[in-house]
Amino acid sequence: MGLAEAEQKAKEEGFSASVIGSGAVSAQSPVAGTKAAKGVTIDIYGNSSEPAGDSVTVPNLADKTLIEAFQIAKDSGLEIKVSGSEEGKVKSQSPKAGELIANGGTITITCG
Repeated sequence: MGLAEAEQKAKEEGFSASVIGSGAVSAQSPVAGTKAAKGVTIDIYGNSSEPAGDSVTVPNLADKTLIEAFQIAKDSGLEIKVSGSEEGKVKSQSPKAGELIANGGTITITCG
């Protein structure tokens, strides 16, 4: 499914949508099948076909589980470094969502 189609479907179902990357849909958060209240923002990640070495947009990992954060980072071509506890959900990240980072770069997250 294309990103525009996924964004439109999310909006038709009563959600907000945040599109990160380009190409076809590679992941979303919350994941499909998760119960979510109307109006919740669905993060939709593209499988950007950018060649290695190019910049990618840092995904929003806030309030994601550690497993979700690792999957989203992997799908975006990025690595994760956990600072502190590995329990709970992501409370902060560096660099921040929306910033550009080199493909293959590392996002440092703090959970709690």
